[in-house]
Amino acid sequence: MDWGKEEMLNTKNKIMDSLISNNNNRTHAAKSLKISRSTIYKLMLRCENIEWWNTNFPPQNLLLLKLAQNKDLLPKKKSYAKT
Repeated sequence: MDWGKEEMLNTKNKIMDSLISNNNNRTHAAKSLKISRSTIYKLMLRCENIEWWNTNFPPQNLLLLKLAQNKDLLPKKKSYAKT
């Protein structure tokens, strides 16, 4: 099945806009486009290679985000009792 250049550019622009509005969170971007996460990855690969997407729209590091949002997850300083 052929995919027209104009349609491909429109799809790529929609994905880029959705990634920008969702802080490069690909799961949230897929939800805002009303498609599944696997579908957004398939469309991304049809438009550009994965290196292009990772360079221009790097995926979020979820561990760092969770640490930033919930300071209770950070390691606590140990306090030693004086003897």
